[in-house]
Amino acid sequence: MFSYLMSDPFGYFCYSAGADWVQAQRTRWGITRKHYITLYDLTEIEASYGGPTFHLHLRNAERGFSRSFEELQRDRRIWDLVYNGILYSVANGAKTNNQTAGILQLNETPALRLRRTWEIRNGFRE
Repeated sequence: MFSYLMSDPFGYFCYSAGADWVQAQRTRWGITRKHYITLYDLTEIEASYGGPTFHLHLRNAERGFSRSFEELQRDRRIWDLVYNGILYSVANGAKTNNQTAGILQLNETPALRLRRTWEIRNGFRE
């Protein structure tokens, strides 16, 4: 009986997304917790290795959101909305690192090539 209860039979995750937000809702033992973030005003985007999968850490001025790629990519429609928000935010100046650019294949995006060209021309390249 104890092992059955440890498997969390009364808990579940639900992911949802809109045009400019993503939300993860967890219900466990009748208590619901929601975590959401708006996607088009992200200030920091970080992808990292974590066990067998990658993890995505998103942050805007108000809050942070951290989930594994596996969870977000289960529904292709949700992943498309999240990825579009990431691309928009990076093109508008969100901070990333080289590892994140490689994992998310951001170097292949035309908008980011334009951003790099603008940064180099204006002396903002680090």
